[in-house]
Order: sequence, then structure tokens, then C-alpha cells
Amino acid sequence: MNGAVGLDQIDPSVNLGFTPPTEWAPLKTYTVNTSTVFYGDAFYSALASHTSGPEFDPTKWLLIADFAALAAAAALAAINSNANLYAIAGLTTAADTGIYFTDAGVAATFSLSAFARVLLDDADASAVLTTLGVSAFAKSLLDDADAVAARATLGVAIGTDVQAYDADLDAAAALSATGIVRRTGSGAWSAGTRVANSEAATMVQSTIKGRAVSAGTGDPTDLTATQATAILNAFVGDSGAGGTKGLVPAPVTGDAAKFLRGDGAFASIPGGGDMLAANNLGDVTNVETARQNLKVFSYAATRTALKALDTTKNAFVYLGEAGREGIFAWKAGNCASLATTDAQEGVYIKANAIATSAGIWFRLAADDTVYSVKWFGATGDNVTNDYTSIQACINLVSARSGGTVYFPMGGYQIGTGLTVSTPLVRLRGEGKRYCSIVVATNINGITFSAARCAINGLSVFCFGRTTGSLITFTTGCTQTSIEDMDLVGGVYCVRFINLCTNVNMIDVCARATYGGAIVYTQTGVGAVNGGAIIIKNCVLDHDWPVQVPALNGSNNKGARANSTAYSVGDFVTSGGAMLQCRVAGTSAASPPSVTTLTYGTDLADGGTLIWRLANIDGGCAVLVDSNSYGITIKDTDMTGAFQNSVHVQNGLGTNLPDTIRVTDCTMAGIINAIVRIDSCKSIWVEGNEMQAPVGGNGSTGAYGIVVGAGSTGEHYIRGNLITGGFYGAIYIGNTPYGGCHVTDNRCFGCVAGIVVASNVSSFMLADNNVGISDIYGTNQYGIIVNAGTGNHFNVINNRVYGASTAGVTTTGVAAAGTSTAPVGGNF
Repeated sequence: MNGAVGLDQIDPSVNLGFTPPTEWAPLKTYTVNTSTVFYGDAFYSALASHTSGPEFDPTKWLLIADFAALAAAAALAAINSNANLYAIAGLTTAADTGIYFTDAGVAATFSLSAFARVLLDDADASAVLTTLGVSAFAKSLLDDADAVAARATLGVAIGTDVQAYDADLDAAAALSATGIVRRTGSGAWSAGTRVANSEAATMVQSTIKGRAVSAGTGDPTDLTATQATAILNAFVGDSGAGGTKGLVPAPVTGDAAKFLRGDGAFASIPGGGDMLAANNLGDVTNVETARQNLKVFSYAATRTALKALDTTKNAFVYLGEAGREGIFAWKAGNCASLATTDAQEGVYIKANAIATSAGIWFRLAADDTVYSVKWFGATGDNVTNDYTSIQACINLVSARSGGTVYFPMGGYQIGTGLTVSTPLVRLRGEGKRYCSIVVATNINGITFSAARCAINGLSVFCFGRTTGSLITFTTGCTQTSIEDMDLVGGVYCVRFINLCTNVNMIDVCARATYGGAIVYTQTGVGAVNGGAIIIKNCVLDHDWPVQVPALNGSNNKGARANSTAYSVGDFVTSGGAMLQCRVAGTSAASPPSVTTLTYGTDLADGGTLIWRLANIDGGCAVLVDSNSYGITIKDTDMTGAFQNSVHVQNGLGTNLPDTIRVTDCTMAGIINAIVRIDSCKSIWVEGNEMQAPVGGNGSTGAYGIVVGAGSTGEHYIRGNLITGGFYGAIYIGNTPYGGCHVTDNRCFGCVAGIVVASNVSSFMLADNNVGISDIYGTNQYGIIVNAGTGNHFNVINNRVYGASTAGVTTTGVAAAGTSTAPVGGNF
């Protein structure tokens, strides 16, 4: 009734916010606010963590629901809602009594003996006559059509066999009055005065006349109360085979607060309550008061109905409004501030007749730190703009100093960006496969600006977006996490700006974005601004282009040209974007705009030529910018049509990024350098697998790892596998002050293995395996140290395969610079 469930209806897989209830058992450990049990006809929640004793201790448990009381309330509600049932309920019944209606909703009783009940179940008149004991002869008489026929059946004649007409009899029969009949003359009779009480013998008050038990036959006498009651049957209770009506047993001392049971014994009310006290079961004329006295829930189908209830007679109410279902209790006192924080009435609801300064309805929940967005009106129908409801839920959680904003299964559209600006607010979905937030175009989807927040178990989508990011962590974010998420769309999937620190990003899949799968940015320039950020076990990729560029670069057409024929699969660059031909044709006399172009949309150019976006110039999986420190990217897959997998720079021209680690990652299909280090104090690139850029053709500038001119400090590039299509596997364009250590790498299939630019010093190339190939371009040295390099470098113990013999030493190393350490041991 009213949405309640019983023990046999609760499935163990259902997430109630507490453990599924079990029967109470002795010597078992229970946990406060989590353990729930059934005991007797009631449902309890643990008030304290404890190990149960041999007997149930009610002081350690909170009564949630009394199912016996619920059943009584259901019966009472059924009676009071039906006029006929209500009329019957108001009757005083007894044995051998029937019920009938004198009008609509008006009932009365009549005597109905056992014999009458036997007649009532007869199927027809013949059966009734048989029940009455009527003989066959009597039945033949009853079916005669008239008196003549009846006399014939009887075999009698008037005047012979039956009384003939008599005037006295006729006169007596004509009397209609009641009383004493007297003969006043021949054929004349009258009805005299009835025998009045005064005509009877004088009787003592409170007297019953009759014959006492065992008195024998004789004249009536005045019976005493004892003699009179001795004649009556005694009440015999039901012992399994029924009982008899009669006088009830005489109560003894202590029976005043007891009730007479059906077995004929006086007994105490279970639990010690007095159900017959004033304003309890006797108060059946007021449904609300009876329900309150029985401590059962009222029911309100909508918030409007809840607001209209009398708060003096309804302590607990079940709200049945779709999406907002739950139990509400009346809270007396000044609650005006609570009402202000909950304009969407998710947890607090004002009563119509009472100001919030005097009280308010508030939601009871198993876990008062978890708030469903549907309580606040969110639909999750993937059509309605649920922004107002979701933000209202976030605001209330913030006002209550933190908690969980819970998204049940569904799709939640938002037309305005959500903001979380208070610590300890967690956004948690039913699961990224079952729950999504769909962000409108050109807005930032969710912005966090407080410490110790989190978001997990959700998918966040945006389609056709040209600006904004799905999730932004900004000033004040620390000890924050983003886990178990799917992110699709946006210029940036995730941004960390303005001194975000101690952030974990784990098990996140970000893809098909406009500009980069994950981009950390600062004031539009692009930066991780903050530190101690860990990106782990993530998948960051773009959609692949329509057709992968040819290995020899034959379909890489460079910059788009006007009035030029292009074939399906050709790549060009235009307006900062890389485009791929989807439908062949000739380009227009001027280039089309790519400003708002997004992945999956067509771009017409001239008559029949159609392009599709392959990548944005500068797009990358992870962009680490100025002021960043302690950034770790680990066990992450970065593949697809990126310009770079990881790009480290000082775009703001302030503090260089410092202490960056890229370890155990897989990076493939990148259009430009996989790891590009333009400016950095120190970085570790270790244990990664890097495959050739999409359509890499060995052109100068295409490298697996690039250390640019702005780098200082110590860099470690070691234990990486770099294969295929690069001009060089590793390029050192500047030597950090502390040195660049390139060791234990395996580089295969490149035009050149490791290239060191001129004017570079303080580096070490050691224990690398370099395999050179001429598939992608003119065969070069395994290791190239260009003229002009400075002092303090070592090139030792490297192994080079497949280098051309022209101008190459036997070690495969050309060292134009001057070394203060051996250049040897290479083979």
C-alpha cells in the first residue's frame, strides 16, 4: 500500500543506500546507519555499531516502519473511503444478526436465526417447503388453485366436515382493534381495554419472574440476579472448534487494562500499549487522528497535496509524486533558511498554512548525505533542460557542507553550465553506461572551484560544440578526482587552470573532441596551471580520418591550393585545420572557413569537392603549459589524429613546466611529433610505446620525441619503443643545463634514429638500439650529431642496424662535435 514494500519484495541487488535488510539474529555484528533488519512485524535501522546479544535490544535500533500498523491503517483507510463499508463499520453486530441497507450509505441490523439462515440458502420454493418439513400431501394442497380445489384435496364438505358459517365467529373475525375480546350479544363482539401493568400483580423493582434452575415446575417466582444469570449460557471461547455466546467471565484484579480474547481469557495488549485509551482506536471518526495515533504514514500524491495536510495530525507522509517519491516528516521550529536553500523543494517543502519560521516538511532518507537530482525535478529524459533542477541539488548539497549529488539512470540535458564552488561536493552517476549529461554548445559543461570534490560514474557529451570544455577545474581545486568517465566533444574535454593541485584523473575515456582529447588550458592560451596532477589508465583519442594517409605520403598535399583538383583521401592544411577529401572535386577560388567546423560534419569547397575535419592545428591529447609541476601521465592510450600526444610548452612566458612524467603509455597515429617538449625544466619519458605518425613520410620535423630549444634542467628519455615512419625517432634541439639522458631506447623503421642539433651540449646517448630503414626516405645515419655541438656529451654502447655506408663510420655514428668523453663502443 502507498508504495511500501515487504521483506519478500526486496531484492538483494537493489541499492537502497543501506545494506538489504535481513532477519535479526543474535551474536551478529551490525553497523550504524548501514545495517537494517526485520524483527517481528517491524523494520529497523541500526542506531549504533554493535554485536547483538541473545535478545533483541530496541535501544540500539531505530524503528523505520511497523508493518502491522500499516495493515491496520490500510483497512481503516479502505473503510473510511467507502460509504457503505463505513456504514457497516458503524453498526453494532451480534450473533444471529443480519445487515441490510435502508438507504444509500445507511445500514441497519435485523435478527437472523439459525433456522432462517437455513431457509435463505434454499434454491427454490420446493426446497424451502422441504426445509419447513412440509409433507407431500401438504405440498399437494398448497398448489390448489382455489378453496373448492383445496376442499376436494382435503376430502371435506362445509357443514359436514368443517365448521359452517357462524355469526359469532364472523363478528370476532371482523374485529381489528387489539385488547381483550368480549361477547356483547348474539353475533356481537367487541375488543376491550388491554391488560395494563396496573392489572398485573405488584412487582418489586429490578425483578425477573421465572423458575430458578433446579426449582422444578410451578408458579413463577421473583428471581435473584444470581438465579437469572445461572439460567443464561456462559461465554465459551474458541479453542479451535468454535465457542458459544453467553456471559463473559468475571474479571479479576488487574484485568482493567486488558481485553477479552476470542479464547475467553483476559489478556494484556502486546507491547504494553493501551489501544482502548482516549484518542486511539476509539477515535475512528477522524481518519487523520487515528492514523497519527497508530503512527502510520499518510499519503500525498503530489507536493500540492502534501502542502495542504494538517501538520497537527500528520507526522509522517509518503510523497508519491513521480521522481520525487519518499517519506517526509514534519519538523517544527524556525526553518526559513532551509526553505531558502531549496527552491526546487527536493528536501524541504513548505506547508500552506504554516510559515517556514514555524516548521517545514523535510525528506527522510537512509543516507542524508546523498541527494538525487530527480528529487529536485530533473527528468533524465534526454529532452528536457534539467539545468535548474541539477544546479538546485548542487546548491543544497553545498549549503549542507557537502555530500553526493546522485544521478539515477537517464540522460540529462543542460543548457547552462553547472558550477560546484563548495568543498566536499561529489557528482556521482548510476554508471557511465547508464547515465549521461548532454551539454549544450558553446558553454563550459561543469566547473569545479573548490577543494576535495569529485565526479565519477557519468558520461558527458557535447555534439557540434565550437567553444568551451566539458569539465573545468579552476581556482581552489585541490585533492580532487575525476574517475570512471566517458567524455565526448568540446574544444577541451577537461581543463585544469589557475593553480589546481593534487588531482587524480583515472579510468577516463575522452574522444572525438574539437582540438584535443584532453587539454589543460590557461586563459585561452592552453596550460596545466598547478601541480601534482595524475592521469592514469585513460584512453584519449580522436576519431580516425576517413582514410589513413599513404605510407609514402603520396596523399599528403600540404597547404590547400585554390582551383586545384583533389581525390578522395587527400590531406591538406587550411586555416589551422587538417582536412581530408571525402568527395573528389576541384577547390574554389578562395578557401572556405573552418572556424566552426567540427568532427563528422562536411565542408563544401567549390562545386563537388567536400572535405571533412581530420585534426585541428595544435590539437593534442595532453597540453602541459606554464607554471605546471608534478604532472604524471601513466598507463594511458593516446592515439588518433592528434598533432601531438603530449605537448609541453611555456605558452604564457612565465614559469617553465617542471617535473613532468610520461610513462608506460601507448601513442600512435599522431600527425606530428608524438611527445613535443618545447619548454620544460625536467621531464621523464619512460617505457612508452610510440608508433609512426599517420602517413608519416620521413619528412624533416616528424619525430617520435622532440626536445625543443626552451628546455632546461634534466631530461630522461629511456626505455621507449619508437617505430616506423619518423624522420628521426628522437630529436634533441637543446640540452638542458642538467643534461639530456637518452638511454635504453629501441628505435626502428625511421629514416634517422637519434638526431642532435648543432650548439647542443651536455647530453648522453647510451645503450640504444637503432634500426634504420629507407622505406620512408633516403637512408641516413643511425645517430646524427650535427656540427657545432658543444662539449660534455657521450655517445656510447649504441647498436645501429641498416645505416647506409656512405659517409658513415663503422659504428654508424657521425660525430661532428667535440666530446670530452668517449665516442665509442657503438656497433
